[in-house]
Amino acid sequence: MLLCVVTAALSAFLDNVTTVVIIAPVAILIFERLERDPVPALIALICASNIGGTATLIGDPPNIIIGSAGQFSFMDFIKYDALPALVCLGALLLGFWLLFRRRLDVTDAVRQRILAFDENAAITDAKLLGRCIFVFGLTLVGYVLHGSLGFEPATIALGGAALLLLLHSESPEEALKEVEWSTIFFFIGLFVMIGALQQAGILAIMGQWLTDVTQGNVLAMTMLMLWVSGLSCSVINNIAFTAMMTPLIQSIAVGLHPDAGSLGLAEVYHAPDIMPLWWALSLGACLGGNLTTIGSAANVVVVGIAESSSHPISFIRFFKYGLPVAVGSLVISSIWLWLVFLR
Repeated sequence: MLLCVVTAALSAFLDNVTTVVIIAPVAILIFERLERDPVPALIALICASNIGGTATLIGDPPNIIIGSAGQFSFMDFIKYDALPALVCLGALLLGFWLLFRRRLDVTDAVRQRILAFDENAAITDAKLLGRCIFVFGLTLVGYVLHGSLGFEPATIALGGAALLLLLHSESPEEALKEVEWSTIFFFIGLFVMIGALQQAGILAIMGQWLTDVTQGNVLAMTMLMLWVSGLSCSVINNIAFTAMMTPLIQSIAVGLHPDAGSLGLAEVYHAPDIMPLWWALSLGACLGGNLTTIGSAANVVVVGIAESSSHPISFIRFFKYGLPVAVGSLVISSIWLWLVFLR
């Protein structure tokens, strides 16, 4: 349970993939030493990572896209996403504890073997670790205050990266080699395609169709957005889905508010009948990934790590545990959205 809490907390401030790459091998090692099957723990870690990433602007790529498109701050995500994510995490911990508490009983000898681990031996450069923690803390403060400072979240992130580069002796050329350029170019191509759909008027047509189908009912549109997002993102990339849906919400906002030009886009995007759509998309896209092994990048990475460690996670086994987690999370999100925006 502690591993799940740590995973969720880290995922709120690091990307999910980085978090599970750090935590999953540790979990496998611990459970192998405990002589217990690590697969249930790995599934719980995946779910905790996706739930934790839901809570903040920087926790999951869909939230970054939504924050940029909807002009939301770091504190907006804390206000509207953190509490439902915390409730979902509590439900996850309770559920897995009820299911597996008896399987985790071990002898005192095995417990002492685990307590004998020296975690400090894994630190190879204490000075660099201290610098990283310092810059990471400054970056988090920057995210919290970026609205007051007048900076975009991207500027804060780049500033933190630049500062760490200055404090570290590694050459910029070597650091740039570690950048995931393929991911960056994937996003470039993705947003070019979405922009083309927007310019062609396809997204405006889809937005009008959604408005007509729900007859402009905000509750119906919100619940449809939440559940379609959650179910869709269990089988397709949640980043691509979110990139397509954000301009759709923008089109709905402009369609429902023809006076957008005089009001300003920020006021239109934050209108009472539009706000729940953004948060429904955020919660659905992030939490729906817990349904299947391919629901998010973190799922795929952990499944690969488990496979290479001779602890394979089958699609069916993951689905058996992921289904109640995902559906329960979406139900909690539905109640939250209704309480905050729709009652």
